[in-house]
This record gives sequence, structure tokens and C-alpha cells, in this order.
Amino acid sequence: MNDHAKVGFLILTAALCGFGSSLLWTAQGKYISECATSETQGLFFAIFGSFFMSSMIVGTLLGSYVISNLPLTYFFKLLTVICAVGTLFFLILPLPIKEDNFVNSDQL
Repeated sequence: MNDHAKVGFLILTAALCGFGSSLLWTAQGKYISECATSETQGLFFAIFGSFFMSSMIVGTLLGSYVISNLPLTYFFKLLTVICAVGTLFFLILPLPIKEDNFVNSDQL
């Protein structure tokens, strides 16, 4: 593979990653907003943010360990498994309950 093809492939995959990330960030914001009440919304976003930040630390440490101690193919296999598990996790997320389904104490 020549250098021009590598650069083109890199630009294409970076664009696809950016497009996919924009969809995921929008979806997580909408999902958390729909699951939370106005009182718990800040807590839910804080929990999400802490998991997101800690995943960067753990991912960097795990990647550093795997790359330095195992063949590079294991690193890509491990990332594929983590990606598949994360994708399956999205399938088991419950649908958010709409607030209009709740009975207010004023209605009783």
C-alpha cells in the first residue's frame, strides 16, 4: 500500500469515526435527558462523564500493556471484543419512561 492510499484511508476512517461519534454523543444526551428528571439530570450526566473519563485512563493503560507485552494482533482482537460487548450493551438498555405516564400528586 503506497503512502497516498494510506493517507486517503486515514482521512476516510477519521471522517467516519467523527460522523459516528456525533451520532453517539447526540443519542447519549437525548437518552440521559429522557431518563432523568430535572432533579437527577445533573447526577446522571456526572455519572456518565466520570465513566467516560475513567474509560480513557483504563483504555490507555490496557492498550499500553497489551501493545508492549503481546503481539499487535491481540490488541486489535481485544478492541474488537470490547466494541462488540459495548454494542450488545446498547441492545439491553431499557426504553426511557415518559414523564406524562407518571401520576402527579395533584391528579389524585
